[in-house]
Amino acid sequence: MDDRVVCVLTSGSERSFLENGVERANAMIVAWDRVEDILDTLLTLKEYGIPKYVVYGDYRYTKYLLYAGAKKVFLPKSLIASSIARMILQEVEIGKRREIFDGVQAIEIVLPSNISVSELEERGLRVIAACRLGNLEFNPPKDRVLEKGCVALLAGTEEAIKGIVYEGTHFRLR
Repeated sequence: MDDRVVCVLTSGSERSFLENGVERANAMIVAWDRVEDILDTLLTLKEYGIPKYVVYGDYRYTKYLLYAGAKKVFLPKSLIASSIARMILQEVEIGKRREIFDGVQAIEIVLPSNISVSELEERGLRVIAACRLGNLEFNPPKDRVLEKGCVALLAGTEEAIKGIVYEGTHFRLR
């Protein structure tokens, strides 16, 4: 509201939405505490061509919320993970090696292809953290396959890092 975003607190009835100008809305964020209220709102406004974004804490209801008309469902835990990942990204420059201990360097890269944690370890690298689509994982298990586009924070010797990265951000994976 401080940023002049028009917000409406409603009883959830179609009449209430109409009185508050639902036809002029560009998008809608639905954030009730109860899933029943969210579903009711989505179904009430299904006929209106407004993108509806839902914030709800239980991932088990995601498909039902999408069926009811949500364009996207945001899970608070995923939002927190995305926020943490952004904070880490602000601290670490993609593709830039930094010495963290004597003889040990760290680098954050966007993976150009799928690769398992064990494959990276075989190349002398330790996966400190990996983030994909807002899901941040520290010390992923060896059998985890990190997908193309995943941001990985790696540690290893200069030689091991140069084995997969050269000239800043050009990768030698695969």
